[in-house]
Amino acid sequence: MIVQELILWRGPLGVVNRTAILHSNKNRFYVYLAQKFLILQWSIALWKGLLLGFVDALTKKNGHDF
Repeated sequence: MIVQELILWRGPLGVVNRTAILHSNKNRFYVYLAQKFLILQWSIALWKGLLLGFVDALTKKNGHDF
């Protein structure tokens, strides 16, 4: 999660996040929290997909046949 935060705030992808906060008409703190929540949802979706792929590979389902 820390690596994702560094990439999504300090790296090249952080330009989108910083620009959204700077050009927002709403409260910047609200936009910051909304982006943090979105990053958390994105992270959970990635880990869930990785886990489901691992389970599929172990059970040889959904095209994961050795």
